[in-house]
Amino acid sequence: ILNEAAAIVATCPAERDDLHAHYRTRPERVHIVPCGVDVERFRPLPRDEARASLGLSLHEPVVVYVGRVLPRKGIDTVIRGVAELRRRTGLRARLLVVGGEREDARPTDNLEIRRLLRVAADEGVADQVRFEGQRPQDDLFRYYSAADVFATTPWYEPFGMTPLESMACQTPVVASRVGGHQFTVVDGATGYLVPPRDPAALAAALERVLRDPALRERMGAAGRARTLAHFTWERVAGQVAEVYRSAVAASSVRALEWAATAPTPRELRDGRRRLP
Repeated sequence: ILNEAAAIVATCPAERDDLHAHYRTRPERVHIVPCGVDVERFRPLPRDEARASLGLSLHEPVVVYVGRVLPRKGIDTVIRGVAELRRRTGLRARLLVVGGEREDARPTDNLEIRRLLRVAADEGVADQVRFEGQRPQDDLFRYYSAADVFATTPWYEPFGMTPLESMACQTPVVASRVGGHQFTVVDGATGYLVPPRDPAALAAALERVLRDPALRERMGAAGRARTLAHFTWERVAGQVAEVYRSAVAASSVRALEWAATAPTPRELRDGRRRLP
């Protein structure tokens, strides 16, 4: 399929590289078009207002994870990073884990959440971790806006939408240096990239963001600006349309070239030539 396609869309350079490594795709047929984010749904909300709506203290450091609750998502690394942060600096950051089962489910209904609860207890931070369950899309901007920093440390992630959503809400991101994160998050500008499965590196990045309000403001503003510049649905739709236009144009040229060399009906009927 990839070899026959007139055009192939990859969401980030890492995905393009994977396509080439595994399928030897032709580089000129691969176009990078990222996923987009709804910048009206995911928008900044004053932190105090967001926290009040979620029943959070206005004074404690808050780290938020949003996404599916799966082993490859590395939520255990985030929990261990929060624990390492406390051991190293004394900072008791509240961690909100948003995602998993339906909204009215108990945390213990999910096997992975049960494992993560044990991790939190073993690390001595069970009282700092709150599992919020699944939340409607229209509520997520409150969580992103309530956070001092958004953390996501999967060991595998093809693209990853949640860092973009956080950036759209003007919240700094600390993400693992994998997949699409390397494309969306600008290390040192909109947040930090850290190795996966490295709680110590995560803790160090969290400390830098949490201890420096001015840095948080700069990174948050830079993240929102980057999202508006590169990842709105309007911009992504325009890029996809351009891929279609280029594919149609290339196909038209190939059709004309074929028509110029194709046999005539008489040549086919007489058996003098065959279709190429």
